[in-house]
Amino acid sequence: TALQILQQMLYHPAFQEKRFKKEKAVMLQSIRHRFDTPDPILSTAYDKAMYPKESNARIPTLESVGTLSREDLQSYHKDLFGTEDIILSVSGDIDKQAMTQKLNGLFPQADSKKADSLKVSIEPSPEYRGVFVHKDISQAYIRLGLPFIQRPHPDYYPMSVLNLILGGSGFTSRLGQKIRSDAGLTYSIYSRAGSNYTYPATIYVSFHTKTESASRAVALSIEEIERIREEGITAEELENAKATLIDGFPSMFRSPTDIVNTYAWSEYYGRSDDHFKEYPDKIRALTEKDVEEVARKYLHPDSLTYVVVGDTSAILEQNDGFAFKELSPRLTITPDSLSQQQ
Repeated sequence: TALQILQQMLYHPAFQEKRFKKEKAVMLQSIRHRFDTPDPILSTAYDKAMYPKESNARIPTLESVGTLSREDLQSYHKDLFGTEDIILSVSGDIDKQAMTQKLNGLFPQADSKKADSLKVSIEPSPEYRGVFVHKDISQAYIRLGLPFIQRPHPDYYPMSVLNLILGGSGFTSRLGQKIRSDAGLTYSIYSRAGSNYTYPATIYVSFHTKTESASRAVALSIEEIERIREEGITAEELENAKATLIDGFPSMFRSPTDIVNTYAWSEYYGRSDDHFKEYPDKIRALTEKDVEEVARKYLHPDSLTYVVVGDTSAILEQNDGFAFKELSPRLTITPDSLSQQQ
């Protein structure tokens, strides 16, 4: 019964006018309030700073959503949904042959033409060293970013280890200890090395702090980036980071829901059938040299792009180890401007 309902939803959706209007109204209301808090402003501004004028940095607007009709959805659905384009993953107490027969009998035959994978031409190419979004708040929300790679790529696993050591492991990371625990400048600071199979991702450090401590927090963050780049990592840091990745690996398979999601996305990404068997051994094989090489290759403080949300006039006047006003070129905007820049 569930499969029959799924088949009807995928191939014969009603797009009821009443339901369509309700969902459209909900989305419009969400758009009106999406920049009420600083976090979504920071994320949106960062994407637009790192990927200027690219499709992945676009956001829905009151105008673009307001002009949508039920017929637009029907037309889009007709072009998008086909058996040849769908990856369907099933997990549970099932018989593989019986389930395969059910699926083959329920869903339309795939088109003879091979489905094209999603291909986009997107590159991180920031135009400004600093992007400042003015919001009258007492905190500064800051993100420092650098271009990274598109997966699959041999540098991703050593960068995953490096990221955990730098800022990806919370309070125990270098950034967590230096900026949060030692200096007491923030409650939360973290780094992230983006994992993206569709276009090149970015590496970034993100945190928020009091307006008056923004300059100092940035200066200390840069110091840690430079230190890990120049001095490398310790054997203990390496083993702890590798253990974190390997020990967390089974969490991807805890439940049938985890399993269908994990394998469906893996198929979508085009990974090999042995991907999950090989992963732990590839992590174990990483050396200090491997990690230090990607640090020197990708962590370039002089190339950082700075995105800041807060009281821009006060932030730009600071110079406690780092001067925001020396960033050039730089752009100062309001949150409303983010909706206009498509």
